Amino acid sequence: MKRALVALAVIASLAACGGDPDVVDQNTSTKSDDEKKQPEKEQGAIVDSGFGQGDDEYVGLAAIVKNKSDHAGQTVTVSFNIKDTSGEVLKTESQVDNFSWPGQELAVVTQADLAPGQKAASVEATLLIEDDGTFADDVSDDLGTADAPLVNSEYGGRVAKVQMTNPNDKILKNPKVAVVCHDSSNKIAGSGFTYPDLIAPSGKYADEIDVIVSASAKSCKVYLEPGLG
Repeated sequence: MKRALVALAVIASLAACGGDPDVVDQNTSTKSDDEKKQPEKEQGAIVDSGFGQGDDEYVGLAAIVKNKSDHAGQTVTVSFNIKDTSGEVLKTESQVDNFSWPGQELAVVTQADLAPGQKAASVEATLLIEDDGTFADDVSDDLGTADAPLVNSEYGGRVAKVQMTNPNDKILKNPKVAVVCHDSSNKIAGSGFTYPDLIAPSGKYADEIDVIVSASAKSCKVYLEPGLG
């Protein structure tokens, strides 16, 4: 059976804290022999993306990718081009993740460090989805999201105060806790992440997660996702 490869590029030229991206279908490979799968163009899309940068060179990047297919397990890669005010690309960072359930809004988050003195003005996000079965064993039920207040850390900087519940009756081992922060206009203004060792069956999880955010960031949303492998 031929591997189904989905190449969907979503280009979002964003203002300082994010924006609504346009969707561009750049390339579609030969149709899969599995006629039960949805058409490749319907697999997924970036629904929001953006970044946050404080007073230093560190940038928190985030993209929310919607699984529009009727299954899960696809490999999701997002590449972020960080640009200055003139449109020059200062740095490119990428992050690989995977869909864990149909309809999932996956938070793909990472960070970049620019040269001292460089300031990000916009981000261009490009999405690649590969339906090759690599993460078929990582499919799960919806693990949910939660709101998290953004507060000042006692060590400087800002943290998201996270409280979540494992909705499963089994241990979550090394789950991903992804944090996406927003400003008062609900534009993405930064991100953070962590991988706790485990969360007990139906258990509570609480933490203060370091985030890289712009000064305009006001609140955060947390996405609980299965660990890889």
